Amino acid sequence: SPSGVIVLRGSPLLILSNRQYPAGTRFTVTLQGQEHELLLVEVSRTTYTLRYRAEETTRTIKSVPK
Repeated sequence: SPSGVIVLRGSPLLILSNRQYPAGTRFTVTLQGQEHELLLVEVSRTTYTLRYRAEETTRTIKSVPK
């Protein structure tokens, strides 16, 4: 689950596991023993969009209490 977004040189980066990812990053995830490739299509200050094959989903970045 992403912990937030930072903007570096005008480009938003998704923060996930203390690492920063720009739009265009590909992730390989394993679900029920099978690997699937996801594409981080877009990052905004409050949402991010992932694509799997031809399907896209936009998720809201929930703030984490400190």
